[in-house]
Amino acid sequence: MNTFFRAATFSLATTLIAACSSSVRYVRDDPPPDEQPSRSKALLPAKETVARKVVPPEVQTPRRAAHTTGSDNAIVGRASYYGRKFHGRKTASGERFDMHAMTAAHTRLPFGTRLRVTNLANHRSVIVRVNDRGPYKKSRILDVSRAAAERLGMIQSGTAKIRLEIIE
Repeated sequence: MNTFFRAATFSLATTLIAACSSSVRYVRDDPPPDEQPSRSKALLPAKETVARKVVPPEVQTPRRAAHTTGSDNAIVGRASYYGRKFHGRKTASGERFDMHAMTAAHTRLPFGTRLRVTNLANHRSVIVRVNDRGPYKKSRILDVSRAAAERLGMIQSGTAKIRLEIIE
């Protein structure tokens, strides 16, 4: 019984001390809380003091290491594949990743976009559907499923130079 009262007293004292120490008080001259500047904004320098490097458009490098070919919807770059580690996990589109399906991950193309991927080393070609986001390595333009990688002949090397064409 004595232990119960000690625990209850300790708990009550701790609660009161925490409540008193964390209360926020305002001085009469302070503006109301909704008019006060946010702390994170106050720590940032003024916009005038931020120096930015201006690069002319003709000198800017592309975001990804890829270039377009003669046709309007073909891109040449490197692709990699992903499989066993991600099999069964949810993709960015919400569906489960199936390493045996003909799917791919692209950073910006809409989900459901069909692509013709051609390995430029052996000229093998597959059609895949975009259902995920990636790759997150800047030197690559596409991640394909293991099934697509097998048909493209890129399992041994892990990556391949490809031509990517948007079908629909």
